[in-house]
Amino acid sequence: MAGCTADPGAEPGPFGENPPTAENPHAVPVEQALEELQSVLEEIDTPAEDGAVTRSEATADVEDLLYIVNFENEAGYAILGADDRLEPVYAVVDEGSLTTEDFRYAVTVTPEQAEADGELVFPLQMVAQAAIIGIENADTDADGGVAPMSDDGRHTGDLGGDVLRREYVYVTQEKVGPLIPVKWGQGYPFNASVTQINGKCCWAGCSAIAVAQVLVSNYWHYGSVVGSIKGTPIDWTLIRRAIQNPNLLIATEGKPSTLTPEAKAVSMLIYAIGVVLNMDYGLDGSSASLKDSRDGLTYVLYKGVNDHTYRDSYVRTMMLDRKKTTIVRGHSSTGRKLNHQWNIDGWLYRMRYIKTYYRNGTTSISSKEQVPQTLIHCNFGWNGLCNGYYFSGSFNTTTKPVDQESGIDNVEGTQDGNYTDDLRMITYTEIP
Repeated sequence: MAGCTADPGAEPGPFGENPPTAENPHAVPVEQALEELQSVLEEIDTPAEDGAVTRSEATADVEDLLYIVNFENEAGYAILGADDRLEPVYAVVDEGSLTTEDFRYAVTVTPEQAEADGELVFPLQMVAQAAIIGIENADTDADGGVAPMSDDGRHTGDLGGDVLRREYVYVTQEKVGPLIPVKWGQGYPFNASVTQINGKCCWAGCSAIAVAQVLVSNYWHYGSVVGSIKGTPIDWTLIRRAIQNPNLLIATEGKPSTLTPEAKAVSMLIYAIGVVLNMDYGLDGSSASLKDSRDGLTYVLYKGVNDHTYRDSYVRTMMLDRKKTTIVRGHSSTGRKLNHQWNIDGWLYRMRYIKTYYRNGTTSISSKEQVPQTLIHCNFGWNGLCNGYYFSGSFNTTTKPVDQESGIDNVEGTQDGNYTDDLRMITYTEIP
C-alpha cells in the first residue's frame, strides 16, 4: 500500500466546515475523520513523511453518512464514516481514485447496469449498505436521542414534536424464490445412513446438505432427477412425499422404528452425495470443500459448473435469469463453525422509502431518502434456522435476517457465525 498522511492544513471542503449541530447531532467533523484514517494507516503501513490526502464531497444518497478521501497521485482512496453511529473507516484502497459520481452511480445503479461494472460497483454497494445498516436501527428523535425501533425494525416509536413516527415502506422491483421446498439439517434423520463412530451417526455435513438441496430444488421445480449416485439408487417418489409432508422426517436416533421409508430415502440421497464429495466425517462436524461440491454437481451431470468469487451479478444470473438454487461458501472469524456452505435460493431487489406520520394526522413519503436494497434469500441447512433475506455479501447469522418470507421462514433463532469473509459461490448452466 502506498503510504500517506493526512495533511492537517488541507482544505476541509463543504462537508467539513461545521461541527455537529442540533440539526445534525451525529455529524463527525472532517478533521476527526481524518485522524481516524491516519490511525488506521499507521497500523497497516508506515506513512510517507511527505504524503498528503485531499477529500472530495460525499455522495448524494449517503452524503450525511460517508466521506471520500483521495490520496495524491492516484495512490488510492478511503471511505470514512461521517456519522458517529458508524464505523470510522469503511475502506482503504491502495490504487486509483474515487469520484462522487462513481459512488453515486454504484449506489443507484440498477442490477442490470451493475452486471457490466461488477468489479467497481459491488464493493461500493457493500460500503453503502453497511452504512445504511448502521443507521437503520437508530432513528433520531427531536432531542437528538435515539427512538426505539419496533421488533420488526420497520418503524420507530413516538419521536416527539410534530412527528408521531416514521416507518419504512418497501416497493419490490425484482423477486425470485425462495426456491428450495425443504428445510433440511445435518442431524437425524438426515444423517441416518452416513458413517457411524462408536455406534453414533456422524453429522451429515453442510456441503452434502447444500448439494442435496440444490438437487431437490431442481427436482421440485423442473423434474430434474438423478437415478443413482455412486451405485446408490435415489427414490424420488419417496423423497417427493417427504417434501410434501415434512412430518415424515420426524425420527429419533437410536429408535430405528421411527425412521419412515421417506426419511430413509432422504438419508440415502445425502449419504450418496457424501460419497461423491469424499466427505470427512466426524461426531463434532463433517466437511468437504467447495471444490468437492462443484465436482459433485458435475458428477451428477450438471453442466457448466464453476466456482467464483461471490458477486451480485453471479447471484442475479442464477436467480433471475436461470432461476436455479446455488451454493455459497463463507468464512466467519468468530463462532464454532468458522467455514460453512449453504444455499442461495432467492433474490429481492426493492426500494425503501421513509413514510412519516405527523401528529396532525397527515403523512408524507420522502423520495429523496429512497434506498435501493439488494437482498439474498439464504437456506443455511440448519433445519430452517436463520433462513431469510440478507444484504448481499453480509450473511451474519448472529442477528435476525433483514427480512423473512411470510409463511416459509418461520424458525426463530440465531447462530454464532458471521459469514462475510472469503465468499465464493457455484454457478451452473444446465441440469439433467
